[in-house]
Amino acid sequence: MIMLPAAAFSALGLLIGSLAGLTVSPVVVTLIAALFAFVGGSAVAFIGKLDRDQLRLASVAVLCLSTFMLIGLVGGSIVKTNALFVLNADERIIERQANQKAGTYVLRGNLASLRDDLKASLAADQVTLDYACAKLRAATTLEEAR
Repeated sequence: MIMLPAAAFSALGLLIGSLAGLTVSPVVVTLIAALFAFVGGSAVAFIGKLDRDQLRLASVAVLCLSTFMLIGLVGGSIVKTNALFVLNADERIIERQANQKAGTYVLRGNLASLRDDLKASLAADQVTLDYACAKLRAATTLEEAR
């Protein structure tokens, strides 16, 4: 009796996670949060009304949904990052370079933010110059490794 709902929720989780991993839209984060709030809220609302077998079934369903959503999210991210759906080899290389460039822009934005935070901390005498230099050096080395 538990196998059919577990398989259904596993498939649903895999679908949601894969779609979330393949997309770059920030709306997806909001939708996933809403989905977890709905599922978790529903489970909490019915927890006192369920008998032991129904509670076990609900727990397995939520566990399967969450686990396979994580698997789908990681898999979708790998497919998106490596452009595995692009069949033409030349286009795949271009897509991978574009994905790497997008990651570099995010990293550069983080470095600028770190620089500004360290400037403010230095001005307020909250950190030493050696500490600020070490933080910037570590972050820059991380960027170059990418």
